[in-house]
Amino acid sequence: RGGEALDMLSAMNTGNDGSLTTGHANSPKDMVARLETMVMMSGMDLPSRVIREQIASAVNIFIQQNRLQDGSRKITHITEVAGIDKEGLVEIRNIFEWQQHGVDENGKVQGALVPSGIVPTFLLRFKEEGIVLPETVFGENHKFSELLVQAEKDKIAEERAEMERLLDLSAKQQSDQPAVDRSALANREPFGWAEAEVLPVAVRERLAREKEAAEPVSSKNRLSLLAKQRSSSLLDGDGENSAIEKLKYDVQERLARLIQFENVPTKFDSPEEEREVMQEKIELCYRQAVYAQGLSLSRQDGQQIVAELVYEVCGLGPIQKLLDREDITEVMVNGPERVFIEHKGKLQLSDVKFKDNGAVMHVIQKIVAPLGRRCDESSPLVDARLKDGSRVNAIIPPLALCGPTITIRKFAKDPFRIKDLVGFGTMTQAMADFIQACILVKLNCVVSGGTGSGKTTTLNAISGFVPHDERVITVEDAAELQLLQDHVVSLETRPPNVEGKGAVHIRDLVRNSLRM
Repeated sequence: RGGEALDMLSAMNTGNDGSLTTGHANSPKDMVARLETMVMMSGMDLPSRVIREQIASAVNIFIQQNRLQDGSRKITHITEVAGIDKEGLVEIRNIFEWQQHGVDENGKVQGALVPSGIVPTFLLRFKEEGIVLPETVFGENHKFSELLVQAEKDKIAEERAEMERLLDLSAKQQSDQPAVDRSALANREPFGWAEAEVLPVAVRERLAREKEAAEPVSSKNRLSLLAKQRSSSLLDGDGENSAIEKLKYDVQERLARLIQFENVPTKFDSPEEEREVMQEKIELCYRQAVYAQGLSLSRQDGQQIVAELVYEVCGLGPIQKLLDREDITEVMVNGPERVFIEHKGKLQLSDVKFKDNGAVMHVIQKIVAPLGRRCDESSPLVDARLKDGSRVNAIIPPLALCGPTITIRKFAKDPFRIKDLVGFGTMTQAMADFIQACILVKLNCVVSGGTGSGKTTTLNAISGFVPHDERVITVEDAAELQLLQDHVVSLETRPPNVEGKGAVHIRDLVRNSLRM
């Protein structure tokens, strides 16, 4: 997102092959421009040519993911970085691309993910690692085995051409050197030109020199927070709503006393166990409160009140039932009166509402407090995460004019893997095989895309290709990745404290990861 891009590129260029990262961009071309801009933000006064050469030598492929107009998410390009062109720009070539054919009567985008016919320049690295891809991975007219043979021939031809050039150069610059037997080229096995024995000693030494230079919140504490928040806004209305609020407050007070004096456990092995225990206690306190207040409520109303109290005590209040639904991928709270959801890729206004701004603020505090973060007038915006890894952003007045605003981008309880993305149509099996080969030969990959396009989900999925005998270090603003490897070290940034000190930025973590 900023100057840390330079540190990431430097890491990729200094032996940390196999790096994976994400970036915000609408296309691979835009991602190249963004990388160049972010490197300039590092404060280093580097010429554009140097920055582009750094990008070209560090990044091997871009995996571009976009969100289409029907809400579906697809990998639209897998693009190779082929070096620097004659104009001094980063040269990129699409290996796979999305071809859109139109939209059907139901608004579903029609198209296909197909190979472009361009063969990557790093093809021989697959052979060196013993990786065999399906014959038609690059298209029906490009057989994988035939491409390998052709790549080997091209490499030998390039080596011989380079040898001819060096011999001509040597003949011009060192006329006093003994003549070189050019016939040795025809009978020689393929070799690296820097090791060629037929070169004069002075040339070999010069080439060698150039190459060398070159803590969790308990239920008891939650109840005290709830009671405090309730007491500050109790009985704002009248009639039936006021009576319900009185009843809820009475139930919470009884539940707090019950937990305090009857040794009810406040720590649980799982959220399900916590809900089960708390629902039993809340039902008991509800019956006592109804009897004490002489109320007459239907069974359905009683169940609804108990459910709402369980959500408030064990979850995130009114929006908890939305978070529990697996078919909802995003929850957006625009103040207390308007709560939107993303369902099957489409935004919808839900029927969920908060009582007031204080109720929304209470939910925000429940999210950020366990993470050691804060959201108040002095720090009115915050990034955080839920226990399941779901991403949370909150911004409050005076910055948010409509009231406290929460955006929760949900992660699946069971993280999506490559087979899931293939099943969803996000990528084809051929693309998955190609990406796996790229990971195994330790190419540096950038997953690019717009906000909400699925970059983190895709990065999390393709990380499953990383061998389990590798050490994996993740660096994130808010820890979201759910990797399956055994040897994983997760690093997370830290915001400044109340005094504005103690911040640890992502750039600091990237630099530290190079020493780990």
